[in-house]
Order: sequence, then structure tokens, then C-alpha cells
Amino acid sequence: MYNLVSWHFPYGMNADGTPKIEREMTPDEYSDYRKKTDEIYSQLKESIKTNTMTSLSCRAPVAINETSLPLIYQNSAKCESITYPCPEDKNRTMATSGSFPIVACSVLRYFGENVTLEALRDVAVFGNWHTTNGTWHHFIDVVLEAHGLQVRRLSDFQNAYHKTAEGGVIIALLKHELFPKSRGNSIVVITGFLNGKIRFYTPSSTRIKEMRIGTFMANTMVLWSVEK
Repeated sequence: MYNLVSWHFPYGMNADGTPKIEREMTPDEYSDYRKKTDEIYSQLKESIKTNTMTSLSCRAPVAINETSLPLIYQNSAKCESITYPCPEDKNRTMATSGSFPIVACSVLRYFGENVTLEALRDVAVFGNWHTTNGTWHHFIDVVLEAHGLQVRRLSDFQNAYHKTAEGGVIIALLKHELFPKSRGNSIVVITGFLNGKIRFYTPSSTRIKEMRIGTFMANTMVLWSVEK
């Protein structure tokens, strides 16, 4: 058994019991959110300094069923046709700024949820999740859990490896420096740990990509574990 270090976003409910999908938090909620996310990010960075990379490179390959993960790419006509408006740009589309709803849609469909990009766009716009530079990070926590999935933030890639082996899905947020042509940081879905490399799906590409484990780890800002 491995030591799971993780954090669950304090998923909110309205007074009538319906899911709270608005982005805004109270000052106390936001203070707790920042404290926990800063702590788990610090633990993640510390874990990368250890022998995690070497250990993962030597482990047996593990992967999800890539054929069951719907691949939605931002350069598609579908994404170009779906607006993702924000106050600064009413005509913006998912072709440039919709990677968080796109990844959420892909993961939800992987777990058998019947959702559309348009519906997730509506949630993002209604809940004020969108900004000029993208989508707020906890959109992933809230929207996936609202659809019945279990979402936790991980502080170690060993946990990500084991969760993948158990059939879970790992979502990662990568620093902008890795894909400088993208707008802001890049959100991706890890599809496997194979022979010293990590395979992953990103909406900004047109195919599944691979990257050396060390490079991927060094540029990771957030790790989400998603299970049914």
C-alpha cells in the first residue's frame, strides 16, 4: 500500500442542496483554499527533488485505455464554433481559451457521463469561471465532482502512478514555458507512464504526446486524481 497525500476541494452546496457552481468564495473560504493549495504545491515540488523520477522510470508501464478517452482538439471546427465569451472579449471561442472545459468534457465522457462542450461552457460563463487569460483552476474540482466523480489534488507523482494503475485518471497543469505558443498554462490528461516517459493528451495538439518524466514533473503545477 502506498502513502496517499492528497487534498479534496471543499465542494460547496447552496442552501437548497443544489451544487454551488459559482467561482466566488467567501474571504475565509479563499484563505483556506490558498493555504491548502500552496501547501500541496510545496509538497509536490519537494517530492520532485527526491528519487521519484528515477523510481518511476524503472517501474512497470501503466496506462489508461486511450481509445476510451475522447480527444477534443482546439484547432477543430467544433471548438472554433463554440463561443467562450468574457467581458473583455465577447467573440472569443474555445479554439483559443477553452482548454479547461474541453479537458473536463473529455474526462467526464471517459467515465461515461453524457455531457456536451456547450453545457460546460454555459457552466463556466454562468459561474464566472472564465477570465481574459483562461479558466480558474478549481473549475476542474467543482465541475467533475458535480457530475459524481471523486476528485483529489495529489502532492506526489508516485500517487499519480498508482492511481493510473488502479484505473483512475490524472489531470496535470503544466507551466506555460513548456508550450509557449499556448495562452497561459496548459492542462493535460496523463494517459500513461511508459519507459521513462509520460504520455498525455492536450487539447492544443493534434495527437497524444510524450515527454520525459523529469521534464514533465519539473513543469507540473497541479495534479488532480479523478475516479468514478
